[in-house]
Amino acid sequence: LSLRAKGMSQAEVWSLANYRIRPGLTRVPGVSKVVVQGGDIPEIVVEIDPQRLNAYRLSLLEVEQAITGANVVRGVGRFDRQFQQYNVLVSGETTSINDLKKVVVTQRNGVPITIGQVAKVERSVQDRTTVVTADGSESVLLNIVRQPDANTVSVTEGVRKELALLKSSLPPGVEISIFYDQSVLIGEAVTSVRDAVLIGAALAVVVLLLFLGNVRATLVTAIIIPATVLITFLLMRLAGMTLNLMTLGALAVGIGLVIDDAIVVVENVFRHLSHGEEKGEAIKKATGEIFAPMISSTLTTVVVFLPLVLLNGVSGAFFTALAVTLVIALMVSLVLALLVSPTLCVTFLKVKPGEREYGPVFGWVLKLYVKVLRFSLKQVPALVLIALAILGGTVFFASKLQQGFMPEMDEGAFVLDYFNAAGNLSRRERQAPQEDRRHTQRDS
Repeated sequence: LSLRAKGMSQAEVWSLANYRIRPGLTRVPGVSKVVVQGGDIPEIVVEIDPQRLNAYRLSLLEVEQAITGANVVRGVGRFDRQFQQYNVLVSGETTSINDLKKVVVTQRNGVPITIGQVAKVERSVQDRTTVVTADGSESVLLNIVRQPDANTVSVTEGVRKELALLKSSLPPGVEISIFYDQSVLIGEAVTSVRDAVLIGAALAVVVLLLFLGNVRATLVTAIIIPATVLITFLLMRLAGMTLNLMTLGALAVGIGLVIDDAIVVVENVFRHLSHGEEKGEAIKKATGEIFAPMISSTLTTVVVFLPLVLLNGVSGAFFTALAVTLVIALMVSLVLALLVSPTLCVTFLKVKPGEREYGPVFGWVLKLYVKVLRFSLKQVPALVLIALAILGGTVFFASKLQQGFMPEMDEGAFVLDYFNAAGNLSRRERQAPQEDRRHTQRDS
């Protein structure tokens, strides 16, 4: 968040951010800490006069100990109330310049010697090491850091609600704007993956229609997709999982896999019905023939992803959710294919005796496949050499691929690093707002 205020100094803006806005944001569930950057940090400067110090025969250490002793926050006890325990603190901090001037350093012949007698006390600001600008003008930056197990989107929503409450109590002219919001990137990524899931499901239905050539058979098969996704969401909820990039990515990967079992069931039932068998008997024979192969093929795929569940650390946090979601979806689709698909076939599937179980597109592909297969069977030595060459090429190119933990991402933003000679912060203070404004105008 960037904070600006018209008619207020940078020290006042920093105090506003640190003492009024930061505590409210820290109370938002899921927020770990709020870091305030930029602005002028107020401080009280005690400038000791060496001549006066020498006249009173005092040392710098005595003055330092007196100031430290006058600024103490100490715990004196605790009390319990409504099943909560509170610590009791006593603050002895000085809150004004006059209070600090009256702090007694020592006594001479019963006469107290105060800070104000040996030093000049005045308000000032700390030396600047950081300059923050937003939209071409100086501002104060509030970096909100979430807790490790907190959801970024939920934390962002809580921060927005808290800001809406805080704005009504802030002085006139105070402007709080969002400088960078990570939840936007996450929302866009989740939306993109969600759209990919929907597009993949639609394309799967189109391919089914082209190859099966029967609308009823296509619908009976395609109904498994939303049913599987719905039940998977329910089981994810029971397991305490959330919709995120990895779980949605697992569904995107598994869209084609979850309908494989249903396709096998419907196609085999269709084949038996096309032979003129009675519907109930045809469905019993069809499911009995493919029951064991379907279970073994699905479990084979599940076993491939199960080792990902055993990963630890950061990689485990990423891939465990993907593997668990995909395994749940595959097992749900298997159960639905064996129990629901036959029932749907009894109700909706209508097949005439002698009708082909595939459409013209699949027929053309099947003819092409037969020709290629016959040709390949006559060229066995050449096929072996080609297979070995492909295997060798795979190993060679795999060894040449660069490795990395995460792919590079484009967040749709620019990071401009300014380099300047050491000791020229005042010059940079003048240049940074100009550069910021110039690049902002260029982008707009």
